[in-house]
Amino acid sequence: MQKWRSFGFQSEDPTRDIRGGGLLSLNCLLFFLGRADCQELFQETISRREKALTSTEGMSRFESYPLSVALVNVTRFVASLFALISNDGMAGKKTNLNDSGTLSEFYPLISDDDDDGEFFHKIVADCMLILDGEWKRRNASYMEFPQVFDDVKEMVKTELRTRVMQLQSQHQH
Repeated sequence: MQKWRSFGFQSEDPTRDIRGGGLLSLNCLLFFLGRADCQELFQETISRREKALTSTEGMSRFESYPLSVALVNVTRFVASLFALISNDGMAGKKTNLNDSGTLSEFYPLISDDDDDGEFFHKIVADCMLILDGEWKRRNASYMEFPQVFDDVKEMVKTELRTRVMQLQSQHQH
């Protein structure tokens, strides 16, 4: 049980944490672990988490965040950006339309020849790196995770909007 928690799961049974993002989040976790820059982050986070979970003094167990659960949340966030799931997160309501009935504003970023979702996986991994960087910059605690995550989501949306505008500008010329 302790080992699963050091990997960033909150439950004794990691499938309970993963079910929120399903197979997509598991695939993103595997992709994440395959990237060299992400492996370093994963190892550092595991070490920090193990230290926090076993510490009786010094580092509080709330000084780290559960990486694997964070990755599930990031996967769901990115999936909602690209309208792969509905705004309420229901996978059974997959659509390319948002609540107003228009295409997701970020949908143009997904190319037709995207090799098995690699672009999506890269965005999830990059979001995790941004999240971790912001976490460290703020020296955040576990209780601050929701605010840090919300701020990172806004940062990512702003960056993606910029990319969409650049693509649209290129196609108009």
